[in-house]
Amino acid sequence: MTAITEDPNDVGLQDTEGFDVLSGIALDAHYTNAKTEEDHERVTDFLTNFSMEQVKVIALPEEDTLFIDGDAFQVIGSRPYYIFENGVRLEKRAELRNELTDNEWPLEYIDHNRWIARGIVFDEEGNFYFIRAERDDMFGKATMIETPGGGVEKGENLNMAIRRELSEELGAEVDVICRIGVVSDYYNIIHRHNISNYFLCKVKSFGEKHLTEDEINDFHLSTLKLTFDEAVAEYEKRKETPIGRLVASRELPVVMRAKRIIDELGLLS
Repeated sequence: MTAITEDPNDVGLQDTEGFDVLSGIALDAHYTNAKTEEDHERVTDFLTNFSMEQVKVIALPEEDTLFIDGDAFQVIGSRPYYIFENGVRLEKRAELRNELTDNEWPLEYIDHNRWIARGIVFDEEGNFYFIRAERDDMFGKATMIETPGGGVEKGENLNMAIRRELSEELGAEVDVICRIGVVSDYYNIIHRHNISNYFLCKVKSFGEKHLTEDEINDFHLSTLKLTFDEAVAEYEKRKETPIGRLVASRELPVVMRAKRIIDELGLLS
């Protein structure tokens, strides 16, 4: 533990083995919350040296939480966190984790899961690309906006699935920047649990789409090219239907997180 950077050891603690919940990885809480830049630099220097002489350090800002499951850990929050290892500081970003319920249709039972890869797709000019669907089925009659993506097929990993889906639905070849996070939600009316993995993807080029007959004839899929503000307004507008509300509650936070990452990383020229 690295609380020694800020907290006096008034009790004279010598043995810290009981704190070793991360198998030799040290933890520094409240990183980036120093009162002055001088204090922040002092803590950073200490952690850099500590990681060279001792062990790897996870440095968390005030707003992030560390979830520990055995030897594995997951950082949850909106702020970047940092890994100090061998004297090098690496900036990391906590992934989004949302768990939602379906308040539009009554829950009878859930009998299957669907693993999904979805993309928040943008180009060099800051435009975003979505799917327009026109549906009239058991979900009701609705005009929808949704991120491109779909089910992970047998033998695929998530990276393969997102590239295939974006090629099929948008005709896009992309650079996958990062995974934004995972959203768990439900479609009670079809007894399904959705596990949607969202990726931030930058367009390299566009080519031919490869839509299925159902996507063409039943859902009338087309591409929407929107600014960020236009996309947010479109999601808000489509909350007029039950399925539109479910999709908006799942995707609007992801779209907003994607915009924040794009801005923070300076991904636009």
